[in-house]
Amino acid sequence: MKQEQVAEVLLANRTPFSLLAYHLISGEDEAAKAQLADDIVWNLMPNGAVLKGKEQVYHFLKPAFLSVEDRRPELLSNVAARDWGVFEYWNVGTVDERVIDFARSCWGSLPADLPSIVGLEFRVPVCFVYHVNAQEKVDLVREYMDTGSFVTQARPRRVSS
Repeated sequence: MKQEQVAEVLLANRTPFSLLAYHLISGEDEAAKAQLADDIVWNLMPNGAVLKGKEQVYHFLKPAFLSVEDRRPELLSNVAARDWGVFEYWNVGTVDERVIDFARSCWGSLPADLPSIVGLEFRVPVCFVYHVNAQEKVDLVREYMDTGSFVTQARPRRVSS
C-alpha cells in the first residue's frame, strides 16, 4: 500500500493513537515523540515486557513501525473517548529481512527456516488499549499482539505428496 493510502486509513478517523501511528510510519520523529508523555508506560502484553519513558518507548516503536516496507494495514477499530482509546488492526505485509530482524528482537529466535518465509505475506492482529493524559499525550499503552499467529505463519510449509 502506498504511503498516501496508509495515511488515508490512519487519518480517516483521527485519534491520538492513529496520529501517533501516522507520524511513526511517515518517519516524522519529532511529531511522533510529541504524541508521547514523558512518563509513558508501554506494556507488551504477549511477553510481559514493560517499557518506561518516552525515549525507551520510542526506541522500540520506531523500528516496529518501520520494519514493514510493504505495509497494508487493515483497520478494525479506532475509537477514543475523552481519555481512553482502542486502536486495533491487522498488520499485513510481506516478510523481508527487516521483519525478521524485528521479530527476533521481540522473541529471540523463530521456529522457522527463515529464508523460506522471505517474500510471504503475513497477517498479525494487533490491539492497543491506551490512555491519554490531561495534556492529550499518550501516557499508557497495553499492546496485545497475537505473536503466535506470526510464529505459525513462519513455520516451514510442508508439501503433501
